[in-house]
Amino acid sequence: MIPETRPKIFAVTLLGLTLIGPSAVGAQTPGTERSPTGTDLSSAAARKGPDWEKRERALSFLLEGQRHYRSMMRTRSRAGLASSAAAARAALTAALELDPNLAEAYTALAEVVLMVSPGGLDQGLGFASKAIAVDPDNFGGNRLRARLLTLKSGLGSDSTDLDAEQSAVEAWSKVAALDPRNAEAWAFLGEFHKTALRPAERIEALKKWLASSVPSEPGFYSSVMGNESDLSPEAAAVPLGEALLDEGRAREALEVLNNAVADDPDDAVAFDLLKTALEMLDGKAAQSAAPTLEQVIFADPDNSLAVRLLASLRARGGRLEDGLKLLSDAAARFKESAPDSFSAVLITRGEILTSVGRHDEALASFDDVLRFRGIAEKRRLSEYERELQAEVVGHKLRTLRLADRYPDAFRLLGEVRAKAGAGDLFADREEIQLLRETSQREKALKTVRALRSKNAKDPGLPRLEASILAELGSVDQAVAVMRPFLGRSGGEIDDFSTHIFISSLYATSNRPAEALASAELAAASTDSFERRQIADLAKAYAYQKAGEAEAAERILRDLLVAMPGNPLALNNLGYLLADRGERLDEAANLIFKALRVDSGNPSYLDSIGWVYARKGEYEFAYDYLKRASIMNPSSPTVLAHLGEVCLRLGRPAEAEAYLLRAKRLSADPKLTAEIESKLKTVRKR
Repeated sequence: MIPETRPKIFAVTLLGLTLIGPSAVGAQTPGTERSPTGTDLSSAAARKGPDWEKRERALSFLLEGQRHYRSMMRTRSRAGLASSAAAARAALTAALELDPNLAEAYTALAEVVLMVSPGGLDQGLGFASKAIAVDPDNFGGNRLRARLLTLKSGLGSDSTDLDAEQSAVEAWSKVAALDPRNAEAWAFLGEFHKTALRPAERIEALKKWLASSVPSEPGFYSSVMGNESDLSPEAAAVPLGEALLDEGRAREALEVLNNAVADDPDDAVAFDLLKTALEMLDGKAAQSAAPTLEQVIFADPDNSLAVRLLASLRARGGRLEDGLKLLSDAAARFKESAPDSFSAVLITRGEILTSVGRHDEALASFDDVLRFRGIAEKRRLSEYERELQAEVVGHKLRTLRLADRYPDAFRLLGEVRAKAGAGDLFADREEIQLLRETSQREKALKTVRALRSKNAKDPGLPRLEASILAELGSVDQAVAVMRPFLGRSGGEIDDFSTHIFISSLYATSNRPAEALASAELAAASTDSFERRQIADLAKAYAYQKAGEAEAAERILRDLLVAMPGNPLALNNLGYLLADRGERLDEAANLIFKALRVDSGNPSYLDSIGWVYARKGEYEFAYDYLKRASIMNPSSPTVLAHLGEVCLRLGRPAEAEAYLLRAKRLSADPKLTAEIESKLKTVRKR
């Protein structure tokens, strides 16, 4: 919308004065003297002809109109603006009367109209269209039309005109055809393709922007996309990296983002995208970021994120001690000056040590965080201290699980409980989970029931009780726990969420017909688009458990048409294809898109690892599955996959260890039978 006050931004940044240039006069052959119109002055006939004289006079009026336009831009009074505008319009109209084919005059008229008329957008578009009708390849007219259509489309606002948006895309495409290295055209095309969910076209436009010339008039782009927006070609790197990640193309994204971070180490967005790319990639591919991170740290040794990323990369690349030393040196610098960075470095050190099985050292590193913050000695903790303690305790519990040191884990939770405030159920929930993992589900059931009696309003405890009952083979009792929550109004548990949860209980208990029926009830209980997608996911899972893979695939594909970026649907479809050994390249692409949304999700890491296992690329599979098992040490599915891959890699002892843990953790008779079958294969070797 054109502002009611004088739109100075248009004069300065939106339009740019259309001066006579190559588009008006044509190219000049070296050695040939030409007039301002491009006429060969050596031709007497042309010099004396009446058409030439009219053209010459028209150009004079055009120049006069442009001079008045410049006066409009300089004047500070409304009276002066109106006077200069009237003079400019008169001169430009006279130019067109003499030469109706003078495209530049139409463009200049559009600029004048937009300067003085708040509602002149459509009129300006009309003049720009006339300029193009006269000369379809007139650059100024095409660019002006593209800019005005961009404004009309509502790009960058909450209100979108789809017809204007499509016309703007066509207009900017014409500008790009006339000037293939025009940064503005490619930048806007990239943005329009993003909003219209055209990923391939978006990526192509951003690549062209990255290879464009330095723009001479960046102001209009900033006025539409925000004052902080940058139109320089280098600015295309970050959105291009993001677009590639969105499509699961992490290797290509890493190359682009390496350059972006090297150019501007302070760009937090670029750094965050780089981190995501590294988490999505296998250890070998991720190593290409190491030189960039080394360069960043050389320039700024106190860049905590760069230090932690590089240390992790070195560990993944087989340079464990180098990575640990990098962290130790950084911790020594940060201890006094940057306590938050110091804590983050110690946590990263613990995570790396956990990943390589040096569990005691990892636990010591996590304990150092608690001691440094004074949490270890305090009896009562502030809210911030409780949050930090929960984070560190989570890391310690995961390390103890991986080390199979469950008695130590139980003792740790006892210490946490002693410091917990009233109503803090963190330690209780974690203890129940430990009981489930150590085949003490009956005790876990008693514990959760005791908690329910004291915390009747806690919405998570009934679900926890039902989950344990299902694991014990009593799914009907589990469903009975949840049925009283149906029909209630208000509260955190409504009919939809209860039906969905009941569906999951039936599905995990291998009763797909009841799971599907509950998912249908969930769908019927809501009008929400988002919730219907959740119900569709539940239906697809029920069909998958029933062995009806085609029905599950059809639901997931329909869901992705409605919402292409749904990470659960992307992952579930990718895993479904991988499990069937079909279209594995497509499966990988789907799962990588899910990883873009949540790069540390162990379920997604397991899925991509399983794809590589199905492809016979076992080293890649091991890399992803190992990371998934560290992120979620309690998943029997992940451990079973990892055991099978270790067997394929010729590591029977490691395979047996993972399979035995998977068997102990499994509450699914079908999965347990599959694990036992694999164990027999291992023991034959």
